[in-house]
Amino acid sequence: MAETKPSPGIVGLITLGIRTLFAVLFRLLSAPLRWNRWDGPPTLLQDVVYCATRTTLAHATIPQLQYAYLGTTEAYHEWCKEARQEPKTIALENAIAHWIGEEEEDADVIILFLHGGGYILPCSQSQLKYLHRLVKDMNTRKDIGHTVSVLLPAYSLTTEAHYPTQLIQAMTVLSYLLTDRKRSPSSIMIAGESAGGNLVLSVLSHILHPPQGSDVPRVALKTPLRGAFLCSPWVSFDTNYNSNSTNANKDILIEKVLLEWGSMYVGGSKDQILVNEDQSGDGYIEPLQNGPDWWQGMNKVVKSILVWAGEDEVLLDSIREFEGKFREGWTSGGGHNTLFKTIYGKGEAHCEPIVGDRLGRYKKGKSQLQIEDWLKKHLA
Repeated sequence: MAETKPSPGIVGLITLGIRTLFAVLFRLLSAPLRWNRWDGPPTLLQDVVYCATRTTLAHATIPQLQYAYLGTTEAYHEWCKEARQEPKTIALENAIAHWIGEEEEDADVIILFLHGGGYILPCSQSQLKYLHRLVKDMNTRKDIGHTVSVLLPAYSLTTEAHYPTQLIQAMTVLSYLLTDRKRSPSSIMIAGESAGGNLVLSVLSHILHPPQGSDVPRVALKTPLRGAFLCSPWVSFDTNYNSNSTNANKDILIEKVLLEWGSMYVGGSKDQILVNEDQSGDGYIEPLQNGPDWWQGMNKVVKSILVWAGEDEVLLDSIREFEGKFREGWTSGGGHNTLFKTIYGKGEAHCEPIVGDRLGRYKKGKSQLQIEDWLKKHLA
């Protein structure tokens, strides 16, 4: 929960900026030479911005990356000023969470949202703006019979604490809603993008298969949660998938950070690269390690699930493999096939429906509308 930042090093920041600038200029000037064999995202603007992102991730130190962001709580307070919303925070024994939406805890349905960032980066302004717009749009639609708000845990980053700290914090907030606020599970949805999607699946797995002797709080449900939404979920720390090479120039993620950040999440250092299952943890941490049997009975934990992935993201193949295993377990365990839905966004990169607006896109994209249609159906 603490949001301390080590020094990024001024010289290093300048060097990183120069390196990124040269990479962007080269990418831009070489574009005409690549027209006939284009391997980038759909637009030149995306191509340049994604190049800048990949270059930064490839060469920045973790302190340098974190220096560019406010902490989750700081970002929330800054966003509240911009949105003219009074900050409202829940401070629990080992977890902090922030409300988004005027209804707050009085909303008919609460979305517990677990932000992404590889467990290294905090929630960003673009993520907060997306959530605010989503809540506002859902609450102003006349064809939806329930109000909605978002509860955003400010979970610890791996520079502060590793797994299972983040899971403990997420489960603590969920338990607070169910026990302290006496919420029905049917009035709670859980959602997350990228690492947040990974954390959502950890939460669901711990509810379905509570391990013995764990420090993670147990959550027992009398009825299923209302729904779960996973955007570009990080389901495996393994990078040996074709999409890691075929989509390398179309996406914002790179193999280096997936390996390093995955290692740090399970308690290693960024230099301890994960190469096998023994090093990378277990199925609570990496959902793709679980076979279909693991997911049997998940329909008793959550009523409906939506998984979104971009066809241009490096995680695509691992998400497709996860879909196959999860769907088999979901249906064989009694879940209806139509209640597990997947959407693959054509020409879209990692988490684009949520973070894509930072490119100045003011009109909602197809995937954003599809996600809102799914939410509308489950809020009616």
